[in-house]
Amino acid sequence: MTLDSKSRGKYTNVTELIDYDHNVLFITLDSCRWDTYKLAKTPNLDRIGKAKPAQTHASFTLPAHHAFFAGHIPSTGKDEDFYSRSGAYLWRLNGATPNKKKIGVFLKGDSVIDGYRKKGHKIKGFAGVSIFSKENASLRKYFKKSEFAHYGLFSYHHPRTSRKTSPLFNLKDIVSFMKKSKSWFVFINEGATHSPYNLKPMNKSAKSLLREVAPSFGGVQTAASKKSYKQGKMLHKIQIETVEILDKQIGKLLDAAPKDKPILIIICADHGQMFGEHGKWGHFHNKKEVLTVPLLINTKYV
Repeated sequence: MTLDSKSRGKYTNVTELIDYDHNVLFITLDSCRWDTYKLAKTPNLDRIGKAKPAQTHASFTLPAHHAFFAGHIPSTGKDEDFYSRSGAYLWRLNGATPNKKKIGVFLKGDSVIDGYRKKGHKIKGFAGVSIFSKENASLRKYFKKSEFAHYGLFSYHHPRTSRKTSPLFNLKDIVSFMKKSKSWFVFINEGATHSPYNLKPMNKSAKSLLREVAPSFGGVQTAASKKSYKQGKMLHKIQIETVEILDKQIGKLLDAAPKDKPILIIICADHGQMFGEHGKWGHFHNKKEVLTVPLLINTKYV
């Protein structure tokens, strides 16, 4: 069904939204843990709906996104929060065990992306983190060559301004794609919430700490593991500030996106981050700080 202008905004939840022909905006905030999102001031994200703590399916980017593209977004563990008619799935692929009573958006494809492509949607992915580079083809396989824009790698070890590598600071490209396409599926992996959180200059203390703990962020235990969470709070605060900066960019994207049909909006993190808790840093750890992430799905026409 197509949502006519008189009906827009009259549905009350995503269960009703997905009954209509809709576009999709799927944003993953790389490494953003739940309490980071909760502590950030996010007036623009709040326009979309209320985020909830959810459990992601992996402790690092690669397997988490494979799960997302298979239709398994982070789970709140509460049936009513899965946003489909019966509370089971947002997306259901034809390769899954048939169960018509538990279908949100049924997709005839090998992945969520393939499913929307077969529905006639134009596909575009935007990212800047290394796992989405051409050299790391595992996640790029879901996209055709022309369907992905990669903005170059940023440095984990040497903090520097990286707005050029941030998709949400390349809004002109994203909005242009949306406006040129009648039906679209836009995926954005935003790396600014990943270390080194470099959307604005860091003070010397933060730079020094980040360089020291950076090897541990990849799950490698180093002497930096002896640093305490008291010190780690400095980096946690910067991640919170980064979410607030990105909130403004998401607000600009929402304002500029075409509104000719409903937009199904999914915003979540692939995993969280340790900031010295339990003597651990970064991700790759099966701890609640890594596995508990924000999940936000719109409940109204934005």
